[in-house]
Amino acid sequence: MKAYPDFGHPEGIGASPWFKIRGDKLYPDFGHPKGIDPSPWFKLR
Repeated sequence: MKAYPDFGHPEGIGASPWFKIRGDKLYPDFGHPKGIDPSPWFKLR
């Protein structure tokens, strides 16, 4: 599953996914300004 910037995001709506969701963790994806990271940045509750 992927997460995209949406209405209300400071940088506007995005066509490229910013995060990839794997299990309960979010990883930066290729659309994120800082690029891909193999380490999770956030944990979902």
